[in-house]
This record gives sequence, structure tokens and C-alpha cells, in this order.
Amino acid sequence: MRGGAKLVRNIAPVGLLYSAVDVAQMSKFDAAFLDRVRVLEYPQFLFIPSSGPVVVDSLARFDELQSVDVANLEATGYALHPEIVSILKAQISFFLTGIAGQGFLDWATQLRL
Repeated sequence: MRGGAKLVRNIAPVGLLYSAVDVAQMSKFDAAFLDRVRVLEYPQFLFIPSSGPVVVDSLARFDELQSVDVANLEATGYALHPEIVSILKAQISFFLTGIAGQGFLDWATQLRL
């Protein structure tokens, strides 16, 4: 086999979290914008409330995923609640395809109530 580019790599997509508050605990974003993110009006953002390893309310961005070598990732022992995983999967599917499956529509409708 000749040398060349390595085609098979052990990488994972990583969604970046951006804090929604500054060090003084003041919101970095307009309250109306955060409310709209919470009810899934922006498919590229997911609101992540502070809990566990997420020490402040944050936004996950799906339009800026990073490819990271799995060897550089460290397991934390934390996991998202199954309902959040369901929302996340439906939202990413909608963001990538532009087609809102029933799961995404159900979550968006429920959150807007």
C-alpha cells in the first residue's frame, strides 16, 4: 500500500457550548431571543440549562460542530436525560435536512404551550 492521506480516522462531532451569562451572571443575550431558543424556533441552537457539568445556562450550536479525535475526549460520567437526547436528535435532524419530523414538531409544539 502506498503512502498518502489517512482516510479512516476515529473522530467524533462535538457540539460547542457557549455560556448565556457573563462572569457577573448577567445575560449575554436578549431575554426574548433566549425564550425563542428554548421553544426551538432556531434549529441551529439548543438551550442547555445549568446542571451537572454545565455550570451556567448555555447555548449549543449545531452550525459550528467540531471534529475531535476520540483519543482527545475524556468520559465525564454525565449523560443527557433521555428526553433531552430525543429533542437533540430531532433538532439536529431538522437542522441538517430542513425536514421537520414528527418528533421535532411534537417537541416544538409541547415547548410552546
